[in-house]
Amino acid sequence: MPTKLSTDASIAEPITCIISDVDGVMTDGRIVYDDHGVETKRFHVRDGLGIKLWMRSGFSFAILSARQGNAVKKRAAELGIEHVAQGFEKNGLPRNHCLTPSDAVQNTSAISATICRTLP
Repeated sequence: MPTKLSTDASIAEPITCIISDVDGVMTDGRIVYDDHGVETKRFHVRDGLGIKLWMRSGFSFAILSARQGNAVKKRAAELGIEHVAQGFEKNGLPRNHCLTPSDAVQNTSAISATICRTLP
């Protein structure tokens, strides 16, 4: 059963889904490669808590990233994020690609991304 937080603001009431980029939004923006050329990312636990509370309140969260990597898949799985789209060329993916039809309702999504200006 969704839990409505006492701090929910009426201004955010129409928002049912947050679509987030990863690099610089869910991470500190650094791209680090280990000695084997594997990309690593640094996620903050507070972001994870916020995402979990958002989803526990009955809302959707989606990840949309131009880059592709296993670290994002692992973090999404840890947090229970089902909608993940990675590895697309900019301007090549409409925002509803990573969402179910019920989530992809115009004017009910908040986009937190460095790439949001490229979305149709």
